[in-house]
Amino acid sequence: MVSMLLYVLLLPLTIYATLHHELQGLPAGAFAELVVKPVIWIALFMFLLNVFTYAAVKLSFNPAVKLKEVMARFGTLLTLFLMLYVVSLLFLFLNGDISKVIILLSFISTLMTVPLLVMTSYKRRMVGGLDPLYAILLVYVAVMLVIVILGNSMIGYITGF
Repeated sequence: MVSMLLYVLLLPLTIYATLHHELQGLPAGAFAELVVKPVIWIALFMFLLNVFTYAAVKLSFNPAVKLKEVMARFGTLLTLFLMLYVVSLLFLFLNGDISKVIILLSFISTLMTVPLLVMTSYKRRMVGGLDPLYAILLVYVAVMLVIVILGNSMIGYITGF
């Protein structure tokens, strides 16, 4: 749970620091717009990602699994990506242009690998049920739908439409 909270806080902070570095400063009120408000969206997104992973595990691997257990495994696997954000900040402070690439790859890797690793960490105990490959694909489709919906909502909020 702590690692998910750190992830939710560190992602907007690294993006803010990167934009501040690239644009040589930001206007007043940018911290609230670029850090505080996205924290809510990212927290919602991480919760939904956990719920989708939980549903996939419950339908295809282990029907007795609890949401808290899935969230604990999810949070454990996030530590690597938290470290990548810290490395990205270090490169940013050293004037490295690679920090933007590390942020992007870390976010995409989080979406693609953590749910997969959580699902495959469970031993398959169901004879029937959903095939694990289909469960993984359904999680990816659900994640992409949430990204589109939240992305449109965030862009609409930012632009005022």
